[in-house]
Amino acid sequence: MKKVEVKVVLTLTDGYQQRFTEACLKQIAKRDNKLPEEPRKEKTA
Repeated sequence: MKKVEVKVVLTLTDGYQQRFTEACLKQIAKRDNKLPEEPRKEKTA
């Protein structure tokens, strides 16, 4: 996957800034949870 750098400048009110940040973090968590799991190594006895 190609990574692209995105630069954004936002001016937010205090209350909106907190809600915006929380929403962004929630979306990142959802995205991270959708990534396929790494194959698990089987234990050999």
